[in-house]
Amino acid sequence: MLQTRRPENARGFTLIELMIAMAIIAVLASIAIPVLTRLQLRSRASEAKVNLAAIRTAEEAYMAEISQYRAIASTPQATGVIGLGGLGNERVPWPPCPIPLVPASPGHCIIGWRPDGSTYYNYAVSVSPAANSFSAAAESDIDADGAINYWGMERPNLLGLMMAPAANPGCPLGAVLNMAASPPVAGMLNTIGPCGLGFGVSIF
Repeated sequence: MLQTRRPENARGFTLIELMIAMAIIAVLASIAIPVLTRLQLRSRASEAKVNLAAIRTAEEAYMAEISQYRAIASTPQATGVIGLGGLGNERVPWPPCPIPLVPASPGHCIIGWRPDGSTYYNYAVSVSPAANSFSAAAESDIDADGAINYWGMERPNLLGLMMAPAANPGCPLGAVLNMAASPPVAGMLNTIGPCGLGFGVSIF
């Protein structure tokens, strides 16, 4: 039986070489994992901006047709139950809209808006008594640290007055920030932004 001879200069890795390689991999992982986590959180936070913009468009279309804005109860979960059912670091599905629609149907169904698939955020809209101004808000504990992240948008009436009650206790009237300003300006109308310096994507 033929036997193949190993070249005299062939050898395997020593234990020290393996330990050095593992140490390098561990250092790279300790750098890459936090960066990846921050990118994921920023991506989740961008969901709120996109959906609030869609809500604003749907509310304006509804106003053009019905001459009033429509309130939306906190969906997909009630305000204040963050963490129950996974809202935050897990997506939560939205309930289907009833067919046919009736006056008691959910507000987002009435204005013709529903997100594609599940969401990380709760969304709510409250309107003024005359239904001619509204306040929209999004809330979620997207990084699962127990602190809720709030985004909002405020639409005044034709006189420029903001009379809608706060859609969410974490995003009271006048709390929306214009992050494009330097420093960020609070109390911006018709601007989608975080409801405090600790809520924007810059904190991730």
